Amino acid sequence: MKLSAHIAPRLLAIALSLGLGAVALAGPQAQRPPDVQATEANVTRLTTSILERSQFAHHPLDSELAGKFLDGYLDALDGRRSLFQQADVDEFAVYRPTLAQVTREGNTTAAHAIWRRYLQRLQERTAYLSQQLKTTSFDFTGKDSYVFDREQAKRPRDLAAQHAGWRQELRASISKKSCATCPPRRSSAR
Repeated sequence: MKLSAHIAPRLLAIALSLGLGAVALAGPQAQRPPDVQATEANVTRLTTSILERSQFAHHPLDSELAGKFLDGYLDALDGRRSLFQQADVDEFAVYRPTLAQVTREGNTTAAHAIWRRYLQRLQERTAYLSQQLKTTSFDFTGKDSYVFDREQAKRPRDLAAQHAGWRQELRASISKKSCATCPPRRSSAR
């Protein structure tokens, strides 16, 4: 069986998540105890080896497959493309050329950097939406629309675009909850 376009990214998300585990919450690699770093490196090497030999891949982990895994990890964390800015994704692209080799070696620096940025963006989103809920009065008299399925959408180019998107999503979410006669919205679950 060939690795399908939908399975490959999810396998990477699993592999990187296994490598990260709960230690990602502990902070940068330098602050984690050496035994945790060694365990994480071993789990990453083992997971990589298993994936390379699995019936799904039939393909060694090379830069092309690692790139798909990187994209899959980003989509697993931010499938709606509202948390990572385009600049974040561009910054993570520096890991692409060497990701296969460093992953085989047990190095999870890329996964940790992405995970830290993800947590940062979640905190920013929470703070922004909390502030909006406290200070903004929404007007629902217009004919505005919001597309909930954002899997193919462009990522926000900057903080202003990100805030505008979060505000639109919040407004749409509030209007849907308050609209008793509106048809149910289409699920964006995968």
